[in-house]
Amino acid sequence: MLSTAARAQLPTPTYGWNLGNTLEPPSGEGTWGPVATQNVINAVADSGFNTIRLPVAWDSHANQSTYQIDAAWMARVKQVVDWCYARNLYVIVNCHWDGGWLENNITDTVNPTINAKMRSYWTQIATAFAAYDSHLLFAGANEPNCDTAAKWATLRSYYNTFVSAVRATGGNNASRWLVVQGPNTNIDLSDQLVTSLPDDSTPGRLAFEIHYYDPYQWTIMPHDETWGKTFYFWGQGYHHATRTDRNASWGEESYVDAQFQKMVDKFVSHGVPVIVGEFTAIKRTGQADLTGADFDLHVASRTYFHKYVVDTANAKGLKPIYWDIAGLMFDWTTGGLVDPDNKRALTGGAALPPPSGNSTGNSGTAHLVNVSIRATAGTGANTLIAGFVLSGAGAKSILLRGIGPTLADYKVSDPLVDPSIVLHDSQGTALVQNDDWGGAAALSTTFSSLGAFSLSASSKDAALLTSLSAGAYTMHVTTSNSTSGAALAEAYDANTSSTDLHLVNISGRGAVDASSNLIAGFVVGGVGSMNVLVRAVGPTLSNYGVTGVLSNPKVTIYNSSGIALASNDDWAGATALSSTFTKVGAFNLPAGSKDAAILLNLSPGPYTAVVSSVDGTTGIALVEVYAVE
Repeated sequence: MLSTAARAQLPTPTYGWNLGNTLEPPSGEGTWGPVATQNVINAVADSGFNTIRLPVAWDSHANQSTYQIDAAWMARVKQVVDWCYARNLYVIVNCHWDGGWLENNITDTVNPTINAKMRSYWTQIATAFAAYDSHLLFAGANEPNCDTAAKWATLRSYYNTFVSAVRATGGNNASRWLVVQGPNTNIDLSDQLVTSLPDDSTPGRLAFEIHYYDPYQWTIMPHDETWGKTFYFWGQGYHHATRTDRNASWGEESYVDAQFQKMVDKFVSHGVPVIVGEFTAIKRTGQADLTGADFDLHVASRTYFHKYVVDTANAKGLKPIYWDIAGLMFDWTTGGLVDPDNKRALTGGAALPPPSGNSTGNSGTAHLVNVSIRATAGTGANTLIAGFVLSGAGAKSILLRGIGPTLADYKVSDPLVDPSIVLHDSQGTALVQNDDWGGAAALSTTFSSLGAFSLSASSKDAALLTSLSAGAYTMHVTTSNSTSGAALAEAYDANTSSTDLHLVNISGRGAVDASSNLIAGFVVGGVGSMNVLVRAVGPTLSNYGVTGVLSNPKVTIYNSSGIALASNDDWAGATALSSTFTKVGAFNLPAGSKDAAILLNLSPGPYTAVVSSVDGTTGIALVEVYAVE
């Protein structure tokens, strides 16, 4: 679990939107497009967004001798904030580019004039908004041009001034969340250069901001260059079958996962929230060579990119805010919705599927790509046994991990000290095993590419990469000593570009009591949606010789934001469930049993199935997750 602080302030999940090119032009509002209206703010709220970032110019509205902000301009910004408040939206007010007075002038030394402006502007802004509650955040800059340690030291000094100016005004500003931007708002520079955050008299109230515009050729590159072409198609399953020179050649799903994981490791896991303050991929209209079915594929892949960024960010605890300007998704004046497909993808809905005929196809179909079981593990009868099934043709690489010690980093108490894993086939033959993964470079690279959390090279966790064909397998997580503790068994599809062979089922058996649940995690990959059957079996296990079964299990399905999507206590013999059991090859449950089952349709993303006891009793339960194809 992420710390409370790292999830704080903005909603979970965050569906954020930028009022772009509106309040930030140095030449004044309305010079880069229409002015802001209450209609567009209402439309944003009605569309399912819960957070608005307001890029604002301040320096160009201030007296350059006294640094006094024009009162009418302050009132105008407050009016727009009030429109947001009226719809219960969270709001981020920043100090945007504004001619580059700050962000284009960061050198190795602090400039007294810039520092004085920072103190004056933020004192006035904070004073004007002192009575506003925690729905309002302040962000000190936008995209500061900073690419060396010396420049970061200068920028950090300006941030110190920003923070101290706000805190000195008191009231709600004493505890208001403040946002500081990374060097160039670049993930890699932030990871490399930021060794400490600004000083703050109020602990635990600083958030960090980065922007995401990778790959450049796909997101914002305006036209072809001598060194390379723009990308028209992004994402596995959305590649063009013949126009391969226009398919993204880097920066796709695994890259997004790995980049965001850097921010988790650097900040979120240490209690510092991370905001993805801007991201977008432009819609390439007006291209002579992008028409008809090819344009439809481009548009579909754009919705998939936006959904993937939003879902991945939220799954990892980052807060995504989409960059928009007038006329692209909303009519700024009337509030009319211009691009419903993009809006749906950005607010938790489905992306457009790849059109048939010109896309690469099957790798985009929704399917299971990662499955896991967490329970108490030990030796002998206490071995954690996770079963999984591969269906299809051919063979593919599967990453298996048995996690114990590293669970402590995620606030799991009493983890298994020294886990080992052994993989068995359906005949019970041991195929491969590992005790201590040893920091192998190939494994570490695979973790990163699949978005699996990193392991210390010296940790006692176990991991291995193996090639498997279709069949049923069981992974045993045990230990070489007599200890027991919480362990996580994981199986990852290490080649998601092909679904000829894919995961279709996971199961795990373990003890459930008042203090510990049986937990199955699974990730739906690809595009579209899929039906998933989840079962929590207790009483019926006694028909198979299991003793001490859980008498009345309950199963609850959560999404990556911790929101409960569905739950069941007693499946009650539902016909739709019974026929699904038969379809996926699951053993039957008596209609009157206290076992639990849920059938639901899920979009791509990570999910958790938690098996608990309804009446507080203890016992053995089986949790099962089936892909219903």
